[in-house]
Amino acid sequence: MWHTNTITHLLLIILFCILSQSTTATDFNKSLEAKALLATNWWVGENASDHCKWHGIACNEAGSVTEINLNDHYLGDRPDMGNLDFSSFPNLVGLYIESCGLEGSIPVQIGLLSNLTYLSLWANRLTGNLPVSLTNLTHLKHLDLYSNNFSGKLPASFTNLIRLEYLSLSSNKFSGSLPISLTNLIHLKHLDLNSNNFSGNLPVSFTNLTHLEYLSLSSNNFNGMLPLGFTNLTRLNNLNLSDNNFRGKLPVSFTNLIHLEYLDLSGNNFSGEILDSLTNLIHLEHLGLSSNNLSGNLPVSLANLTQLLFLYLSKNQLTGPIPPSYGSMVNLRVLDFSTNQLNASIPTEISNLKYLETLNLGDSNFDGPVPSNFGNLSKLYFLNLGMNSISGHIPLSIANLINLQQLDLNHNSLVGPIHGNLSRL
Repeated sequence: MWHTNTITHLLLIILFCILSQSTTATDFNKSLEAKALLATNWWVGENASDHCKWHGIACNEAGSVTEINLNDHYLGDRPDMGNLDFSSFPNLVGLYIESCGLEGSIPVQIGLLSNLTYLSLWANRLTGNLPVSLTNLTHLKHLDLYSNNFSGKLPASFTNLIRLEYLSLSSNKFSGSLPISLTNLIHLKHLDLNSNNFSGNLPVSFTNLTHLEYLSLSSNNFNGMLPLGFTNLTRLNNLNLSDNNFRGKLPVSFTNLIHLEYLDLSGNNFSGEILDSLTNLIHLEHLGLSSNNLSGNLPVSLANLTQLLFLYLSKNQLTGPIPPSYGSMVNLRVLDFSTNQLNASIPTEISNLKYLETLNLGDSNFDGPVPSNFGNLSKLYFLNLGMNSISGHIPLSIANLINLQQLDLNHNSLVGPIHGNLSRL
C-alpha cells in the first residue's frame, strides 16, 4: 500500500498541473483579447502592459474584457468597426463607442457577441442596413444607434430581442413601415424612432407595449388614425407623435394616460375640438397641439392643468375668447395661441402668469386694448401681438419688461409713443 505522504504528494502534483493548465488558458485568452484591441489602433500610446488598465476597458476577475466604453475618444483616421475582432471577446457585456467618428457599417460578426447586454454607437457616421445578425444578441437590454446614417427597413427578426428595454434609432434614414414583430418587445420602456423616414400606419398591436414610459415617433411619415388600444399604454410619461400625417379626432381615451408629463401631437392632421378629457392628465407639463386642424372654442377646463409649463396651440382654427381662468396656470413659461381665429380681447388675467417667458398671440384676430397690467409679466423675453386688430395706447407698464428681447406689435391699430427702454427693440 502507498504511504500516506506519497498519496498527498501525488495529489499536490495533480493540483499543480490543473492550476498550471488553467493559468495558461487564462493567459492565452487575455493575450488574444489584447492582440484584438491592439489591432484596431484605437489605443495608440497606452503604456500599461495590462490591457485591462487601458482607457475605457473593464475586465472581470479572470482578466477577460467585459466592457469597452469610449466616448468622444480619438480612434485614428477613418476608424471602422470592422477593425474590432468580435470573436475575441466572449465575455463582452457592454460596448459603448459614442461620438468617436466611426465609419462604415456594423459588421455581421457582431452577432458573435452572445453575452452583449448594452450596445451604444450614437453620434457616429455609420451607414448601411442593420445586419440581421444583430438579432442574435438575445441578451440585449439597451440598443442606442442615435444620430448615424443607417438606412433600409428594420429586420423583422427584431422580435428576437425580447429582453430589450431601451431602443433608440432616432436621427437616421430608416424607412418603410414598422414590422409587426416590433410589438413583441414587451419589455420596452424607451422607444425612440424620431427623425427617420418611417411610413404607414402604426400596428394595432402597439397595445402590447404596456411597459413603455417614453415613446417618440416624431418627424417621420406615419399616417392614418391612432390605434384604438393605443391608450392602453398607461405607463407613458412622454409621448411625441409630432410632425407626421396622423389624422382623425383626438382619442377620448387619452384620459387613461394619467402619468403623461409630455404630450406633443403638433404638425399632423388631427381635427375636431380639444377634448375636455385632456384635463385629466394632471401631471402634464408640455402640451403641443400646434399645426393641426383643430377647431371650436378653447376649453375652459384646460385651466385645470396647473402643472403646465409649455402650451402650444398655434396654427389651428380655434375660435372664441381665451378663458380668464387660464390666468390660474401660474407655472406657464410658454403660451402660444398664434395663427387662430380667436376674435376676442386679451383677458387681463394673462398678467397673472408671472413666470411667462414667451407669449405669442400673433395673427389670431384679437381686438380691444393691450391689458394695462402686462408689465407684471416681468420675465417675458418674447412678446408677439402682431397681425391683430388691437387698438388704443401701448400701456406705460410695458416699459417695465426689462428682460424683453423681441417685441412685435405690427399691423394693429395702436396709437401713442413707445415707452422707455422698448425703443431699443
